[in-house]
Amino acid sequence: MKKMMYINAYSKIGAGERGYTAEQIYKKLAIDHGFEIKDSSSTEDRVEHWDWLLSKKEKFKVEVKAMKKANGSPPQDKFTWIELQGITGYPGWIYGKADVIAFQERNWFRSVKRVALVRIVEEYIKMANPLIYTRRGRQDKAILMPTAIMDSIPCIFWEYDYYAE
Repeated sequence: MKKMMYINAYSKIGAGERGYTAEQIYKKLAIDHGFEIKDSSSTEDRVEHWDWLLSKKEKFKVEVKAMKKANGSPPQDKFTWIELQGITGYPGWIYGKADVIAFQERNWFRSVKRVALVRIVEEYIKMANPLIYTRRGRQDKAILMPTAIMDSIPCIFWEYDYYAE
């Protein structure tokens, strides 16, 4: 089954395409690293918050996050958007069923265990008291967190050759 690009009606121009492209780059990298891949269903993607089931010796679910803009910037990797609550009011992707979150950065994907990410995000919220962003007419809640905070948890990096904005 070929995975189709999903574009939210509220997405800014280019956001859906960037997400889809990041997913496809990650999929190619996973195959190059010897993983078998199963696409998520539409419900698994939107409700359970995972894109791919990867298997080699073990199986795990991966949610891929593309680089995003921050305060009007071009896509960048210095800050990372963390979705605490989705647009319908349900838990955001950080509380989803993915085992691993793979963040696209300029030259690689940084993969972290979701449960470790939850721990450092919740610590960051308590210590830094960041702004919680939402959008008019929606129930989403997100924070903008320095990407370097993830340096404190185990990460796997998969390099790739090309990033085009």
